[in-house]
Amino acid sequence: MKGKHNYIYIFMTVLGLLSFVGICAVYPGLPDIIPVHYDFNGEVNGYGSKATLFAMGAMPVGFPLLFWALPKIDPRRKNYDKHKKAYDIISIFISIFPILMIWTMVFQAMGYNMQIGRVIPALVGILFIVIGNYMPQIRPNYFMGIRSPWALDNPYVWKKTHTFGGIVFCIMGVVMMAAPFLSEALGTPLVIGALLGGAVLTYLYSYIIYLKDKKNKDQTAKK
Repeated sequence: MKGKHNYIYIFMTVLGLLSFVGICAVYPGLPDIIPVHYDFNGEVNGYGSKATLFAMGAMPVGFPLLFWALPKIDPRRKNYDKHKKAYDIISIFISIFPILMIWTMVFQAMGYNMQIGRVIPALVGILFIVIGNYMPQIRPNYFMGIRSPWALDNPYVWKKTHTFGGIVFCIMGVVMMAAPFLSEALGTPLVIGALLGGAVLTYLYSYIIYLKDKKNKDQTAKK
């Protein structure tokens, strides 16, 4: 992860620092108690001290540094050279995501109507779709991707799992984006079902592919 790839993480770190400085600048003008949690319809159902913004604001600074460091400590670090583009893009979107979330909350606290009930699901949905699109390119590693024990043990299972998982992530992203336009009675169960069902289905698929591959290898060995 050398050369121009390092500049990506430097840029993202600077962007995170600028976001944090911005939070410090608007902090005195924010109310002491701000909305920190919203229900499915975007209505406030939890408040907290505005000081929590400092902890939240530090996340976008730490994420790029983390993503820069992970390939250096992963025992399978050589695989990162094979999926540089996918790793960089996923890292960028994950790093930008909390910045957008935090500033949505900040503007909401400042009195702007940010349509939280639609903006946040849309941001989450876009993140899922981006990850899903690039997930099939991720090679075996210990930090990013669907790290089921069967996928980590078998490159073929890893590839099949991430191809399938990429589709599942994209579907979950679409569901997240569409849910706010449905009634709460329908949208909430749909989102929960998509997230839990997607996770279970992906791991189950990984295990089935592992068993199928093992069976084929055993049959070949007996011939």
